[in-house]
Parts: sequence; structure tokens; C-alpha cells
Amino acid sequence: MKMPIPAHLPPWYASHLAWMRSIGATTRYEVPEGTKPVKLDLTEANLSGFDLRKADLLGANLSGADLRGANLSDADLTGANLSKACLARANFCRTSLDGVNFSDSDLTEADLFESLLWGANLTGANLTNANLSQANLSQADIFGANLDGANLTGAYLSHAGLGLANLKWVILVKANLTGANLAKADLRNADLRASNLSFSDLTGADLEGANLAKAGLSSANLEGANLSRANIFGANLTNANLKNACIPPDAFFSLYVG
Repeated sequence: MKMPIPAHLPPWYASHLAWMRSIGATTRYEVPEGTKPVKLDLTEANLSGFDLRKADLLGANLSGADLRGANLSDADLTGANLSKACLARANFCRTSLDGVNFSDSDLTEADLFESLLWGANLTGANLTNANLSQANLSQADIFGANLDGANLTGAYLSHAGLGLANLKWVILVKANLTGANLAKADLRNADLRASNLSFSDLTGADLEGANLAKAGLSSANLEGANLSRANIFGANLTNANLKNACIPPDAFFSLYVG
């Protein structure tokens, strides 16, 4: 049974629901009779501080919009366009963001706890100090993004593209990075304890000062990677490619190589 549209959602929301119904998409809310179906286009709109929690915004165009401090928790923005949007300190907790275009957007200090970002486009996005703990970023394109100081504890990044990304001081404790592309990524001082980097591509990555204690690096490609001052105590590097890698002199006394 569908629910009436909550009072906190803006008037234009009903028209987008009607558009969703017109294309056969499902929504959790009732659509008022006679509502004209209009696909939501809020390009460069000022929605700073708006309360959009639990909103169904599938396919909405919010490119260049100002959503600073907005509450989009538990909302559905699957396939939406948020490119070049200002999303600093926005709340995306448990939000459905699969396939969303976040390219060149500002997500500084945004909260994306347990959000679903499968296949999302985050190329060139600014995620400085963002919270992505427990988020699902499988197959997401994060090429060249800035994640300096971001929290990705327990995040799922299987086969994600993180080439040339800034991951300095990032927290990736117990994260799943199986098959991820981290070629030439900046991982200086990153916390990767107990993370799974099996079959990942770390070619030319800078891991100086990173904490890789008990990390899984089996069959990982570390050719030309910089591991100086890195902590790799108890790490598993079975079948890893370490050709031309810079490794601490005493490293092989503290890691597992099969």
C-alpha cells in the first residue's frame, strides 16, 4: 500500500512522481489524481538545506544544483545527474545512488554512510573528509577524485576505478578492494589494515607511510609501487608482482608470501 506524500517534500515533487509512474517506475508514494507528469529538472537550482529524505528522485537532473547541507537520507536517486553539484555536508545516508553522475561535484564532508553507489560516476569529484563507511562502490568510476581524509571503513570497492585518485590519509580498514584499479593512486599514509586488495592493480601507486598490516594483497600488481615506510606486518603477498617496487629493507621479515 502506497503512502501519501510527506509534508516536508516540496510541491514540485508530485509532478516527478507522476513522470515516474508514466514510465512504469515504482514509487513508495501515492500520486495525486490529475498531476501533470514532469521529469524533474532542477539544473543549478538552490536547494541548500532542503529536506528531501525518503524522496523518490529516480533520473532527476540536479546538475550544478546547490544542495549544501541538504538531507537526502533514505532517498532514491538512481540514475540521477548531480554533475558539478555543490553537495558539501549533504546527508546521503542509506541513499540509493546506483549509476548516479557525480562527476566534478563537491561532496566535501558529505555523509554517504551505507549508501549504494554501484557503477556511479565520481570522476574528478571532491570527497575530502567524506564519510563513505559501509558504502557499496562496486564498479564505480572514481578516477582522479579527491578523497583526502575520507572514511571508507568496511566499504565495498570491488573492481572500482581509482586510478590517479588522491587517497592520502584515507581510512580503508577492512574495505573490499578486490580487483580495483589503483594505478598511480596517491595512498600516502592511508590506513588499509585488514583490507582485501587481492588482484588489485597498484602499478606505480604511492603507498609511502601506508598501514597495510594484515592486508590481503595476493595476486596484486605492485610493479613500481612505493612502499617506503609502509607497515606491511602480516600482509599476504602471495603471487603479488613486486617488480621494481620500493619496499622497506626489513619488510620480508614481517609479511606472508605463501
